[in-house]
Amino acid sequence: MKKPFLIKMVGSFNNPEITYHPNPDELRNQLEKFSNNILESTASFGRWWRNFCVVFEEKVNEENAEKYIPYTFLEDVMQNKMVSQLQFEIIKYRNQINDRFDMTTKSYKQKLSLNELFDKNNMIKMQKQLEKTQNTAEIERAITQLRGRKAVFQQQADEYPNYFIIIDMTEIKQAAIERTDEWLEMLAEIMKKIAGSELKNIIRETQDYERALKGEMGDMD
Repeated sequence: MKKPFLIKMVGSFNNPEITYHPNPDELRNQLEKFSNNILESTASFGRWWRNFCVVFEEKVNEENAEKYIPYTFLEDVMQNKMVSQLQFEIIKYRNQINDRFDMTTKSYKQKLSLNELFDKNNMIKMQKQLEKTQNTAEIERAITQLRGRKAVFQQQADEYPNYFIIIDMTEIKQAAIERTDEWLEMLAEIMKKIAGSELKNIIRETQDYERALKGEMGDMD
């Protein structure tokens, strides 16, 4: 049975950075609010006294003009060692989520060399170089490497779990595959031009041989 997740974050690649929706900063802020509210929510309830819930009127804080309820459960909660330990565990858990999120992003970006793959200047530079040198061995090596990278992209998982969060990388994965296909098409087009040029040279040489042969036959007559 697939584990349910509370939050789904969708990744996309906008060179040179991976971006997410919702925004990671928004996620961090919400996690921080969540962990803080666990304790601070008790400030809304008056303290129990002699088996009765005493109702206290709201007062205004002279320093920040905010309303508050005096003598709340928050005072007891903040002094409870067990609650403090649980709060510490929640904060640690929140930090682990953030750290794993950053680690997943960095690892995915570096492993797939996304910056290099999506660099248009890099593609244009290679295209001009190969068209100039017409080195078919170098082109074949590049094609082999790109096919290997495409296989790596295809093997990547679509989703990465992070505790109760799921990170969806499907869009980035598909974009990387499509970008690799563009590189392969560019290399295939160069090979096609080289092959066409070589074929023309062969035809021209054959015609020259044919004319030379006809000339020799004419001399013999």
